[in-house]
Amino acid sequence: MAENQLVALSKQFAVDMIHLCDTMKTRNKATAIINQLLRSGTSIGANIHEANYASSKADFINKFQIALKECYETDYWLGVFHEAGIITKEEYNTSFSQCSKLRKLLIASITTAKKKSRIRGWMYDKRPDYFVYGGLVFTTVSYDYVVRSKAKFNDDVFREKGFSDDEPVVISFCFSDKVSSSASPAFI
Repeated sequence: MAENQLVALSKQFAVDMIHLCDTMKTRNKATAIINQLLRSGTSIGANIHEANYASSKADFINKFQIALKECYETDYWLGVFHEAGIITKEEYNTSFSQCSKLRKLLIASITTAKKKSRIRGWMYDKRPDYFVYGGLVFTTVSYDYVVRSKAKFNDDVFREKGFSDDEPVVISFCFSDKVSSSASPAFI
């Protein structure tokens, strides 16, 4: 589902929460905690809307995670009000269904955003450390690099002399040149 549909659904849910809270206030029951439901129910959409203006991919994911937490809180309050008999079964089922749909969409969106942010070794907005010299790409050996490259390293590599003060590096790529034009670039 497109993000603009998620924004529209969360906005409609906020409007529905406002109406439900107004209805509960006219019943004069649990007026002190109705605002908890109102805050959490309307905060979902606000965080989703704010995520569209995030300064980075990490900020975007964080806003969606906050919206997801608010969704869980809203679920909790809906359950409390239903069990206390403050809202009807129909009001509960309708609101819970909307909230569950938002929760599932948020989980899917967060999962997708996290996967996209890790493409080609990127971790959110930070590039991997590397240095290019003479057509050779030197990459800092890190746990992430070892996992991505599926290289076979043992712990002794990290304990050898010289690695205590400096970061260990490996040649991770070789660009072809006229000198090596018959050879294609290869991972080493």
